[in-house]
Amino acid sequence: MLQTGSSETSCNLRHALLDDKLSYMFTVEALSVPLNKAPINPVTVPTELFRVLRRNQGLSSLIVAETNMPPDPPFSEFLIQPNQFFDVSALVRTIANWARGFNRGASLLGLEDLRPFGGEHDAISTQAAEIAPLEILQALTEEQMDEVGSDVQGGYPFLTIELTSDAALQIVGHNNFWNNYVIQFSAYGAALLGYSNLLENNVLSYTGDVHGNAVPGGWVDNDAGKTILVGNIISEVRAKATHPIYQSADQRVKIAVQSHLPIVSNMSVIDEVETVDRTICEKYFENKLETSILFNDSGAYESATMKTTLYSGQFAFIKKSDLHTEWMKLMTALDLRFFRFYIYITYRVWDTTKNRFRLSEKLLDIPETKYWGMTLRFVSEV
Repeated sequence: MLQTGSSETSCNLRHALLDDKLSYMFTVEALSVPLNKAPINPVTVPTELFRVLRRNQGLSSLIVAETNMPPDPPFSEFLIQPNQFFDVSALVRTIANWARGFNRGASLLGLEDLRPFGGEHDAISTQAAEIAPLEILQALTEEQMDEVGSDVQGGYPFLTIELTSDAALQIVGHNNFWNNYVIQFSAYGAALLGYSNLLENNVLSYTGDVHGNAVPGGWVDNDAGKTILVGNIISEVRAKATHPIYQSADQRVKIAVQSHLPIVSNMSVIDEVETVDRTICEKYFENKLETSILFNDSGAYESATMKTTLYSGQFAFIKKSDLHTEWMKLMTALDLRFFRFYIYITYRVWDTTKNRFRLSEKLLDIPETKYWGMTLRFVSEV
């Protein structure tokens, strides 16, 4: 069966398909599905994952005007758009590009006056606000950042985005970044990228202790105004997510086909809600990751490559060459002429009221010019 532009397909045969004197089993022998409208993140509006705030030392973190980047430039926030990403690698690449854009944007502004950032806010002069390990950075021009071989090519190295060998996202911040900025995540962004357990009131920050070690959090005092404290970071800090990004960033769970064929209705429990399940096949989005690490003859690390399945475009979830183990019992073959099938996709969607993911099933959106195809195979038990 082939169906264009709809998640439902049906047919009404002139004659009965099967011998009503026999018992039958059946399986979905092939299933090809268009994923053109099945992005990894089912957002319907531009959605912010995180933004950079000023570490305006000595002032209140509760006042938005004292922490937002002036004049609230677009390069300070990272948003995802509807139907933007269809694989996790594209999301990571876009975050890395955002970091490079932040470096350029922040370099154009410079850190010539540290008083609105990590320096003493009430210092009598810009020089008086430069207390070690703080460093005044002159504003750069586009020409300086575009000069090949320059020490400031691409801007000051505030931020870099990396993936570890286990595919966990890693935000590498220069000490000039952590001393003057923090990163504020939305609850959804923190859960999606794996930073929920590293945040203090949804903020990723690092503060130097008396021994010069960078410890997460501790960027505000425990007073009524939540006064911002000095950073005192002396070297770069790597903020590694707590789990692989492939585990959480792809919110797609499975593709399922449901039918009106005479089969035993199963009970399904999803997030403590009991429903009737008439699924005849389901295939999961398996984010299997293969990492290859290359070392040179002396044992030093050189590079790493990662391979995973790309669920995009027209994707064959079931092939005829596959071994079929999912067989369904047909209750009766009597006068079986009408067939109707629906194709569904299940997502983990973010519940803003409970700050957690929940499972949600909906009909798969099939573009008008795309099709999904399915082959059924009936086998007599005799």
